[in-house]
Amino acid sequence: MFFKVICVKDRCSNCQTRLKIEPSFYYGSMYVAYALGVGLMMITTFIYWSLSSSFSVLYCFLWIVGILLVLNTYLNAWSKAIWASFFFKKKLE
Repeated sequence: MFFKVICVKDRCSNCQTRLKIEPSFYYGSMYVAYALGVGLMMITTFIYWSLSSSFSVLYCFLWIVGILLVLNTYLNAWSKAIWASFFFKKKLE
């Protein structure tokens, strides 16, 4: 189930563009995933800080780890899509 989220198709089903242009092309998406993770940590910390009456670093850390574990496969899929959008442009007809 989760493996299908991580895999990238060889070709686009709509326009037949080759999505795997070289073996290590999607390594750059790790940087995008890192940026998304940091942004998610900042949002989680702000929400926890604003809703909590007593701020606990431990509980905030546990919330961040839990949210990142739950959303990890989706963050990786989103980061691959964002990384690919830098290189593949949609052709307007």
